[in-house]
Amino acid sequence: MKTYSILILLVTGIIFSASGQDDLQRVAQQAVEDLRQLVSKEEFGGKNLPSPDALANARTGNAVMHHVIELEALRSYTPQTDPNRIIKEIGRVTVPVTSAVDSRVIATIELDRNNEKWQIGELGNQQYMRIYEELRQQLDLRPEDARLVRVPTFNLYFLATGERMALLSDQAYADIPPRELQATREVLRLLVPVAQSYNGLPW
Repeated sequence: MKTYSILILLVTGIIFSASGQDDLQRVAQQAVEDLRQLVSKEEFGGKNLPSPDALANARTGNAVMHHVIELEALRSYTPQTDPNRIIKEIGRVTVPVTSAVDSRVIATIELDRNNEKWQIGELGNQQYMRIYEELRQQLDLRPEDARLVRVPTFNLYFLATGERMALLSDQAYADIPPRELQATREVLRLLVPVAQSYNGLPW
């Protein structure tokens, strides 16, 4: 019997060279094929995974590069700090899996870069990417004009464009409204006291 975590399905051992977007899409497509095989009608239900019918004609979208703001960088942030100095790109991308019926994001594929190769990391926890794609389209942003920013310590995700960011959630956090573009400096200002008071216990 196959086992799944509540929100995330881990798939490992599949690696391709990281020479461009085509390779990313190939790895992502392989992940979709694996997911189709792992999820059967009998196993589906309560796993936060798409149904076999939804996966039958699912498509993969453009890979979105992850950027992170680490805890110590956030703690030391001041109004004089250039936000771009603490937002760092990492070797991870997310590829949305969309429904062929209505283009909704029904799953995500996270790929990690290791020694210039891409490896399937995690599948299944799609809420942040669903909101990211909805908001990007609502704001009429091209894929190259938006980026994904995460604060790992608090498991927060943002869509960033230019000098603004929007919280990818259905609930406010630290007085940051959900799904609304705010000045990046203002978002960071609101997060700094949360970071400075954080005691290191699991969030």
